[in-house]
Amino acid sequence: MDLTAPETPPHTRIIGRYYAAGILGHGAMGTVFRGQDPLIGRTVALKVLSAELLAAPVPGGDFRKEFFREARAAGQLNHPNIVTIYDVGEYDGLPYIAMEFLPGLTLREYLDSGVVFTLRRCVEIGILLARGLDYAHQNNVVHRDIKPANIMLGRKGTVKIMDFGIAVAPHAAGKAHTDARAGSPRYMAPEQLGGTPTNAAVDIFALGVTLYETLTGKNPFDAPTFRETAERVLKLTPPPPSSLNPDVPPQLDAIVMHALAKNPARRFPRIKDLGHALVTVRTVIKKAELAAENGPPPTADSDSAFDAALESGDHSLDQLELAGAGSRLRGEIREHLQKLDITRDLDTDEHDHLGMLLRLYLLPAATDLFHEGDEAGYLGLLLEGRMSVTRHGKPGAPPQRLDTLTPGMVFGEMALLDPAPRSATLSADTPCQIAVLSRRHFRKLCREQPALAVKLLLGLGGVLSQRLRRASDKLAGRL
Repeated sequence: MDLTAPETPPHTRIIGRYYAAGILGHGAMGTVFRGQDPLIGRTVALKVLSAELLAAPVPGGDFRKEFFREARAAGQLNHPNIVTIYDVGEYDGLPYIAMEFLPGLTLREYLDSGVVFTLRRCVEIGILLARGLDYAHQNNVVHRDIKPANIMLGRKGTVKIMDFGIAVAPHAAGKAHTDARAGSPRYMAPEQLGGTPTNAAVDIFALGVTLYETLTGKNPFDAPTFRETAERVLKLTPPPPSSLNPDVPPQLDAIVMHALAKNPARRFPRIKDLGHALVTVRTVIKKAELAAENGPPPTADSDSAFDAALESGDHSLDQLELAGAGSRLRGEIREHLQKLDITRDLDTDEHDHLGMLLRLYLLPAATDLFHEGDEAGYLGLLLEGRMSVTRHGKPGAPPQRLDTLTPGMVFGEMALLDPAPRSATLSADTPCQIAVLSRRHFRKLCREQPALAVKLLLGLGGVLSQRLRRASDKLAGRL
């Protein structure tokens, strides 16, 4: 097998083992090229430090050291909302980083072109950014330069954070960073401009500024000069986003303004908390959208209500697939569906169609999915983890454990037929992944694929009949 690289294409520049042709953009620290790894045929983005910056003095180091610090910090991170770093090296005296190539446009490019995002899209962008930054913070990495130019929006809805160019690992640095030179002034927190020690709170502030601009099209601190901008960041309390965009609800106003608090101690304690608050607001927005479309507000069987119940980390399969995990998860779901009694008579295409209607949720350990007496609104399939089914007995007595669910087991089948209250409580013993078919999506299936819906109902009837026979046998054994 010949593993040698092919001949160098004409009009290309060689950087390490990569071919570089075409400039994608310029940043504060260098140039980004579109590159090609000739050995495996992968398209990459190559960030190359400019020769002029190599000798530039920086307090406590130099640009070369800062560049490789970026690579070390970002190289630790593996998250669907953070750009992947493939390689780092130096060639002809120029340090470079080979990273994931992302077709699409930056949020900056969208805003500059006059694109107006829907409220829900603005909030979803914020949620995904908060998830990526929360992961980075948990790994002791602070971005310190969150801004629309460092946020890539893919063609199919992906959101990824780029350019950890001034990231700092606090445990390695020994103290919080104080370099006010780094970062973009319109998105810098007051403590960055003041030269005081900074931490993850600066990313919360910058995300607040980015959300404000995404919602309104205007930066809250924009001014002609660095000095005027800094003055506004330090002293100006901007009007709430709703003053520029009347569609912004009060809850979203409050979240953005909380993130923009001058005192870092008065912002959200963690960026994870900001993300959770945005999930709650997304539920409000989705309810309003459904009410506008359908008249009455959504009931407990709607996706909005279910989102509210699972506000700590829900993902659609499409989002996960775009993040690189969806094909695996869809394969797992297909395997589970093929083994279930309820879907045994479905063919491959029908399994795939049903899988497309399922939504994936992540449930933390020690969390109740639903309680005895809750209105039933969805059927679920446990993909990963372990769950307990319990029911309260006599007053004052501990709950009675009825069953333990393991991967591949279905729960809540009756919800597709009858929205009667749940007869038991379902809790996650361990972190769980569940796939859910809501009654709303089942009605959609009945309209679009009636034959498939009938097969599903027949399978459901068979499962319920088996359970009734087992219950009768148990009762007969006790008599």
